[in-house]
Amino acid sequence: MGSIVEQHATTGQLGLWDGTKDGKEGYVDYKNGQTNVETNVNLPRDVEIKVQDMRHLQPLPTLMVNGYQLISYSTALSAREFEQANTVEGKPRIYDVYFEEIGRLLRDMTGSDLVFLSSFKTRKELPNPKEYLQNAIHRFGPRPVAHVDRDLPTAIVALRDAVGKEKADALLKEHKRWAQVNVWRPIRNSVQKWPLVFANHDEIPDWDYDTHMGRVYSFNDPRVADRGEKSYDCVLKDDPRYKYHYASNISPEEVLVFCSFDSDPKMAVPHGAFWDDNTPEDALPRQSIEVRSFVFFKE
Repeated sequence: MGSIVEQHATTGQLGLWDGTKDGKEGYVDYKNGQTNVETNVNLPRDVEIKVQDMRHLQPLPTLMVNGYQLISYSTALSAREFEQANTVEGKPRIYDVYFEEIGRLLRDMTGSDLVFLSSFKTRKELPNPKEYLQNAIHRFGPRPVAHVDRDLPTAIVALRDAVGKEKADALLKEHKRWAQVNVWRPIRNSVQKWPLVFANHDEIPDWDYDTHMGRVYSFNDPRVADRGEKSYDCVLKDDPRYKYHYASNISPEEVLVFCSFDSDPKMAVPHGAFWDDNTPEDALPRQSIEVRSFVFFKE
């Protein structure tokens, strides 16, 4: 989609699916702890990518057309309040104030009144992000492996966890299209390191979860407390037709809004942190907060 002049692109590396050691479905077993997992998954393959700055795309990507959008959206919360989000004192400010702000934003952007905020997560930069799939332990760092948060089976589980099985099943019966929509914001500083990248698959008309994602099944998974039940993770497989987009120097007064799962696969947005070859040597570590929600769209 869109056109861009050459000076508004960068290059970098992104981790993509590289299969398993035995050719079977991928798995990670945490029975011996998070630092001694058993897995048949190969380390992610670092792929050289060219990444276009979406700030200069014409037309600009939008949530309702492309599944992702950069938007200016200020907040009443301070950087310190976000940094304390996981404390007993800090959580109420997130749930009472920030969730209200994000709910209002999503209702305005989608035109839907059926917006259910489900969870939030803060992250800090990883010391060694290439270890994600091997050790799966740096749970609160940038994700250097391209993925979608959910596919249809795992999204239904998450929806039922969020709103209850009876309500979830009623919503699914009444509405054809629904999505998990994430709102991602940097904390304190503009993003200088490990920016978020989106894999645009507009040029892959048959793109689907089953054909373009590798699965990594989890056993004895301690992450359930953070993210709810999830049988497997979905890791992006390589395809030369992807167009990679990011937003340069995102400030804490801006947010990225994107469909991390969508019942319409063409609107689902594979994403992850990537290494930008133009990262300054003195770049500040990245911090972020991400709110996840379920949105049911009007027909």
